[in-house]
Amino acid sequence: MQAIDYRTQAQLAEADGVSEYQVIISLKDRDNRPYISSTQITIDTNIGRINLKDSNNDQAGIQMTVNGGELLVPVIAPTVPSKGELVINTGNSKQVIPLQFTAKLRLLIAIGIVEGARLRQ
Repeated sequence: MQAIDYRTQAQLAEADGVSEYQVIISLKDRDNRPYISSTQITIDTNIGRINLKDSNNDQAGIQMTVNGGELLVPVIAPTVPSKGELVINTGNSKQVIPLQFTAKLRLLIAIGIVEGARLRQ
């Protein structure tokens, strides 16, 4: 295993405590081909909650085995808009993936319309 690549969904998730932001991690060999051997990884984040079952509760982060070179990592949004990181660690490679959860725009737009109407009076 030589490198960790990732893909994220195009649309940002709202910070509503229930929305899910999906990240697909891909393990690569030295020729940039999928590394399909079973590989133990540690997944951690400083924002939201990783929605995967931990295979070892005695260690920090979420312990997972990647089979086939790819793993979908769903991150449940926090309740407050913010930025953070998802960290994937294989022991010999580490990838830091930026995460961002946005405010509920419908509520902010509605507040802006009400405030704008009040200012005109």
